Amino acid sequence: TGELINAQPPKASGSNSGSTGPAQTANAVLRDTPTPKNSYPEDFETFWAQYPLKRGKRKALKAFKAAKKRASAKEITQGAARYAADPNRVDQFTKYAEGWLN
Repeated sequence: TGELINAQPPKASGSNSGSTGPAQTANAVLRDTPTPKNSYPEDFETFWAQYPLKRGKRKALKAFKAAKKRASAKEITQGAARYAADPNRVDQFTKYAEGWLN
């Protein structure tokens, strides 16, 4: 998360004990701002949405980047859509995306 590790607690003396200062506001914003754990490129997310088996996403990204050296992201995504729609594909034998891309 976006929490500050060395943040100091507010001092409870004087007339500012109940006020929210700029430092406290900044700390609250950092704590409340969601930080994505894994951010994936848009072209990969498009591919992933089409691929029929949602396992091994990080490894699939690595294989996707390598596959883009041989084909365009659009071609790869279209292939994934065809693979997902294949009436002869048996669910229990569906390849992980990493293996399919290699």
